[in-house]
Amino acid sequence: MKVINKAILAIVFVITGIVFPITAQQVTVAPFSLAPSTILDQLKKIRAANPDIPSKEFAAKANSLLQTEGLNFVIAFDAATCQKIELARKNLKNPNDPLNLRAALRSVDGEPANLRLPEASFDKAECGSCFISLPLLEVTAKDFVVKMMGRNIKFHLPQNFVINEAGLISSEVDSAALTRWKIPFRTTPLTVSEDGNVLYLGFSEPELKDLTLIVFGEGSFQFAERKDADLERKGQSLKDAPKDPNVSFLKFDNTRAKHIIRFPLSCANQTLK
Repeated sequence: MKVINKAILAIVFVITGIVFPITAQQVTVAPFSLAPSTILDQLKKIRAANPDIPSKEFAAKANSLLQTEGLNFVIAFDAATCQKIELARKNLKNPNDPLNLRAALRSVDGEPANLRLPEASFDKAECGSCFISLPLLEVTAKDFVVKMMGRNIKFHLPQNFVINEAGLISSEVDSAALTRWKIPFRTTPLTVSEDGNVLYLGFSEPELKDLTLIVFGEGSFQFAERKDADLERKGQSLKDAPKDPNVSFLKFDNTRAKHIIRFPLSCANQTLK
């Protein structure tokens, strides 16, 4: 995926007129809106309109939409940021009014990018005290790519943005991740490639049962036919895994390759060591 512009982190949160500075400057230019992606809803409509669509064609349509829509990733804020957002929400004159949540990131050429973020949710079903869904095109532990004004732009990932992460580890005793994958939602991986670089995820929506999300170690991802995943390599739960209620371990073991994948079960342990 071609990245047109890179940016370094210089972020300011502006919520209903209140500034939470991480830099000293408040950006006042009109923000670019980053609305959540509707790609999964669009795919479900495509399936409903054509129930017998071949899975290869369905995956191609999904990847075409991905280039313009991005895929929603759950982005949890840290506790301090959520407390400030919650305070601002309580101070609204009309509790039904949406919060004006913005983040300002400065590009390497000095031009600020003032982003209007989706409204934060405090649904306890997801991770963190509060979270948003951002439509991403690429994401790593250091940066993420979004489409703005028809261009793919890369920003550094703020430290108070927490994203679910799965990792390839060397053994049950050594939990240091050899390969890391930022994943859009908490889920049990379907399988992993023989070289340990590619993770395959499934979707809970029945309309998307023929698709898999391929996540690459370098931060990119794409849709594919579910049959493209080597589902013969089924993961087995580790009997001697470390006792941690927040994470789970799957061992993919056959004559070709052996891998152990560590992935989050709950929000308390999203980022691997």
